[in-house]
Amino acid sequence: MLKAFWRQTDGKYIEAFAGSACLFFDIRPSVAVINDTNSDLISAYEVLSRQPYLLHHQLSEIPSEKDSYYRLRASPVIGDKFLAAVRFFYLNRNCFNGIYRTNKSGDFNVPFASSRAGTIPPLKKWVEAASLLAKATLTCGDFDEMVRRHVEPNDFVYLDPPYAVSNRRVFTQYSANEFGIADLARLRSLMNFIDEIGATFVVSYALSKETALLSDGWHSA
Repeated sequence: MLKAFWRQTDGKYIEAFAGSACLFFDIRPSVAVINDTNSDLISAYEVLSRQPYLLHHQLSEIPSEKDSYYRLRASPVIGDKFLAAVRFFYLNRNCFNGIYRTNKSGDFNVPFASSRAGTIPPLKKWVEAASLLAKATLTCGDFDEMVRRHVEPNDFVYLDPPYAVSNRRVFTQYSANEFGIADLARLRSLMNFIDEIGATFVVSYALSKETALLSDGWHSA
């Protein structure tokens, strides 16, 4: 459904809250800026863009089972971006719901997906993803600052923030201080800025009382 909003006449594709970047990988834009506040995610994408074959091989060598999962989860990698990327993707593919959540100390704490451990995508898909990421600009920072720095007329901006529901932290959030109610006003201001500059945007958000601040005056579906 979201793919239908993208037009071939659009300029570059900008995604402010990348996460899995599934729309980016589906649209396959030739020019893109991909951003997230999760530095582990962006670093892992950078490694994937440069070393897809070795990364896939290393991931395929680690068993998708509970002991291996908790051993890696308890062993953060410091100073080696490649090994950190291996750990990141392995935990992501084998954790509950494939999410990335940390505690207030910044430690990854999602349990093992005991009923359905994930599998690594086929090498062909892995290399295709790497090729798309290699053509994109990858950034790690505040969504508002990033978009205002990069957006130009005719660009397409996809905004898919974590859900801030009355400041109640939900299980799908990345971290303890990811995106809150106060950020909704900043997001609304950014939407106005994107429109004024002559670019297009799409926002994905949970249907809730907070949605009214974002949808008022705009087309919603």
